[in-house]
Amino acid sequence: MSRDRGATFAEGATQGAPQAVQVADRFHVLKNLMEAFQRVLGGEHAALHAAAHVVVEAPLPTTTRPLTAPEREACEHAQARRQARYEQVQQLRTAGKTIREIATELHMGQNTIQRLLRAASCPVPAQRQRRTTLLSPFEPYLRERWNGGEQNGQRLLREIREQGYGGSQATLYGLVGRWRTGPRHRGPYARQDTPVRPIPPPVRTSPREVSWLLLPPEDELKAQEAAYLTELLRSNTTVATTREAVHTFFALLRERQPDQLDVWLEQASTSGVRELAAFAAGVRRDYGAVRAACELPWSQGQTEGQVNRLKLLKRQMYGRAKLDLLRCRLLGPSVA
Repeated sequence: MSRDRGATFAEGATQGAPQAVQVADRFHVLKNLMEAFQRVLGGEHAALHAAAHVVVEAPLPTTTRPLTAPEREACEHAQARRQARYEQVQQLRTAGKTIREIATELHMGQNTIQRLLRAASCPVPAQRQRRTTLLSPFEPYLRERWNGGEQNGQRLLREIREQGYGGSQATLYGLVGRWRTGPRHRGPYARQDTPVRPIPPPVRTSPREVSWLLLPPEDELKAQEAAYLTELLRSNTTVATTREAVHTFFALLRERQPDQLDVWLEQASTSGVRELAAFAAGVRRDYGAVRAACELPWSQGQTEGQVNRLKLLKRQMYGRAKLDLLRCRLLGPSVA
């Protein structure tokens, strides 16, 4: 009997079919492992951002307006408040208070408290991605023309309009205005010889995106992604240890290696990574079903596929059709 990892499913399977061999669904086992992996990355925000800054070689692209002194001071003040809140949460937890008590005292959400407790240092807010505009597809061409000497806004506007640009003149002037150096003035500008550097593509540093970036082989990644991966693994042993454990578990489950499960559980329990140890403890509680998943071919993939299809049909019908129509659409014309 293939089932999910929940204790309720295990109890129901035991009561309903005590003679059956229970097999933990491999998709759900790996899903639980990836959730633990993402919690590890969520506690390493500073390392994720630091590796991204090393890869792009500059904290800000050259076309981004530098912060003014008041803006820089506001950013520093906001980070100081975040640091103070992080330290306060850690101190209250050390004093023995529960997550609910900390949330009540500091007027914060319990999920936020848990995230701060898992983090090894004060989390840094994610950088806002550049907004895509109608001008974005034309930026490489404009940068090439600008560096080639054509720095007249009207001529550049005519050229990209011939190529299909449908945006406003103000959007273009806002872009080339950031490329100009020196004080602003009326009338034509002198040609400048300083080339405009390309904007480095953003490195996404959310725990979810980084977790999926760490799964495939490095030869399947783009150059920037591979460089980011190399820097992150070099600078953070916790991420490197967890990634190796995740790859090993994927392999033993995919290649049906039940004899390696006990070895993996022992290594995860003594890895020093709390989330890995917690996942290993959960596998030990459901050991028989997870080991069966490493040995037997059974899974509930067909069932999960039909459930997904049923949900899709329900959403297509906007909740307005009756059960008889839903049944016909699910089972096909043979029941019509």
